[in-house]
Amino acid sequence: MFKTTLVLAAFVLSAVCANAQAVTVQENPLEKEILTPVKHHQRLQNRQTSLWQETDNALEKTWADGKKALNKIGLDVGVDVSYLAQRSAPGGKQTAIQGVYYPYLTWDLFKNHTFGAGQLNVNYTFVRYWGTQATYLQGRSLQAVAFNDYAGNQEFFSQLSYTHTLPGDLNWLSVTVGQYPLYNFDGTTYLDNQQTALINFALSQNASSVYPAASLGAYVQAQTKNFTLAAGYQDATNITGEHIEFGDAFSGKYTGFGYAAWTPTFDIGAGQYSVLYYAQPSVEEQPQHANGWSVNVQQNIGKSWALFARANGSTGGISGVKNSYAGGVALLNPFKRNSQDALILGMAYNRLSNSGQGDPAYMRPSETAVELAWVWGIGKLITITPDVQLYPRTALNDKKQFATVVGLRTTVQL
Repeated sequence: MFKTTLVLAAFVLSAVCANAQAVTVQENPLEKEILTPVKHHQRLQNRQTSLWQETDNALEKTWADGKKALNKIGLDVGVDVSYLAQRSAPGGKQTAIQGVYYPYLTWDLFKNHTFGAGQLNVNYTFVRYWGTQATYLQGRSLQAVAFNDYAGNQEFFSQLSYTHTLPGDLNWLSVTVGQYPLYNFDGTTYLDNQQTALINFALSQNASSVYPAASLGAYVQAQTKNFTLAAGYQDATNITGEHIEFGDAFSGKYTGFGYAAWTPTFDIGAGQYSVLYYAQPSVEEQPQHANGWSVNVQQNIGKSWALFARANGSTGGISGVKNSYAGGVALLNPFKRNSQDALILGMAYNRLSNSGQGDPAYMRPSETAVELAWVWGIGKLITITPDVQLYPRTALNDKKQFATVVGLRTTVQL
């Protein structure tokens, strides 16, 4: 009951609080007012792109008018809802049906030449399965690495933070305090969101990460047109991020991180190039010190193609994956039918950790997954995505056996 209340409270709170990743819609819908992390801003960019596209659908017009009205008073309210059905072979036998709910809201509190600009940011991630969870299918099909980003029921308070951008000539500098996730600094458009892009664990997030899901802390960010630098810390003891934990926030156990990004625009298209480094101390839930790193790259080629890649790793044997190398290509709107359409092909090569995998009786040193997703837009708000994942050989199977995972995802972005 408490968990349900917490989820409802988070959603209601997100209707009166806000998000540190705002956009200005009156003049340029994609112009950033506040210095923001990458991942959530990409979500907001997608909404604003859809918001300003013409539509003949009455419901979509009503949605767009409502969003624009809220934008005029500094609010950006939304929720991403996705449902994913997956089956694995050999041995899966059942269908795992997953729902992911991500409510968020942005409130521009103020912006003036004397005090600068301030925003509050709130978002929450809630995952539930009906029937069998994906982790059970994974155990039967003998994959070492999960075939989606949330293999079991999960919820965490992704963010509740305040960002202050300095005034005048210092408007390139901001400070954020509160609960936030480090994955905001770790990803690109096609390798960091199971709800809209690739689904496999190593293709939708940093598969070797050992930092908290979200935790209390602070960071400083400097951002110009093409460069971003950020550094900060957060409470290392709140690994799950399920609640906002004030009791241990100043216990002396802190995750420290540094981040640098370059976002150039070449003649061929826009690019994203970033690196994240972090140090995670030994805590009760992860009783071993670890360091981790992640390099992310995306380069658009014209309006129709995007290349992307990630390399990441961590020490300490905490994660089931020591190093992961992922990459792929996206063909955007291939039939010029809907701007949300995309054909995405990705591959991940994962070097495994015996201790992180629980010292199984048999395990190959690595596992490779190939995934093909076809994102099919329906209007401005809905996508349907058939998806297939291929494993030349799963790491926990001592037989030379090919494995597959097929899925169908429906996503609504409001």
